Amino acid sequence: MLPVIDNQYFSDKLALSFHRRRSVLPNETTAYRGVHGGHDLLPALEIDHFCSSFSRIRCSNRVGERLLPIAAEFLQERGAEVLLISSPSIPTHRLSLVKSSMPEAKPYYQEDSIQYLWDGHEYSNSDAAQASHRWYLDLAFRRARLMVRNIAAGKKCLCLGDTAAGMALNACLQAEHVCVVEENAGYRKWVRQNIAFNHGTRIFDSKISLHSSLHSVVGGDSPAPPPSLFDIITVEVIGSADDDLLQKFVRVAAAGAKLIVQFTGTSSDAVALTQSVGRVSLQHGRSACKVNELSSSSIDFPTHTLAALVDSSSNSASIFTFLID
Repeated sequence: MLPVIDNQYFSDKLALSFHRRRSVLPNETTAYRGVHGGHDLLPALEIDHFCSSFSRIRCSNRVGERLLPIAAEFLQERGAEVLLISSPSIPTHRLSLVKSSMPEAKPYYQEDSIQYLWDGHEYSNSDAAQASHRWYLDLAFRRARLMVRNIAAGKKCLCLGDTAAGMALNACLQAEHVCVVEENAGYRKWVRQNIAFNHGTRIFDSKISLHSSLHSVVGGDSPAPPPSLFDIITVEVIGSADDDLLQKFVRVAAAGAKLIVQFTGTSSDAVALTQSVGRVSLQHGRSACKVNELSSSSIDFPTHTLAALVDSSSNSASIFTFLID
């Protein structure tokens, strides 16, 4: 007899998938991919579990969209309160399963003690808002923010292209001073709004400085020393690295500084980035070595199956940490 394909059938598949993921992850892990499409016999459906009350559902076509109500009910039964939905034809992007008795002035995504604005404000339809959403949720970027928060105590930080202000907001909790550089005017307003939403505008007078150009921070191309040296430098790189930009970073890096690159690209681009950092450092009489690498893909599968399931030619988000002496 053929199995009956009904809602309970798919609900059982969801439960089995989540159980399999939890069985191979350490107990302290709270964020993982609970469902991964065809690998779990749930085509076109992916579910990223961030905590007991917060998950994201991604549907790549209408087949996955038909499973959306089942997935939402499954997660709600297990304590989910907010779902983020990414789907080609369903307009809802944020679904609240629990009705709060308190009016929410501005929707936000909360991670630890930091609140990242989501939408419902003047920049909700801007490119800055849309670009920041991947910063909030990408697992590699979340790990990078936590790493910066842990190592920034008493140090000076430079954050370039910090679209969602995630690095700056985590760094300022511990750092002596945080310098944020954003050349795009729309992104710069978004960064300022996120920082002010968490700390108020007075923080710009004391702990955080916001600049529209890297030139004012680096001091141009003159042989004179730059106005300030930084212990931590963060930047997002998409695809190939720019040697001119890397030279400016090496110029303002203090001895023993950490260059944290939020990288999105192919494996060949990643190799080229590592080589560029080393080459530019030597040109300035410095040395650089990669000390850490984090990937958002490694949370989806056990390490021994990752190589077989991830195409090395496709783009993936990774975090590279370089030590510059």
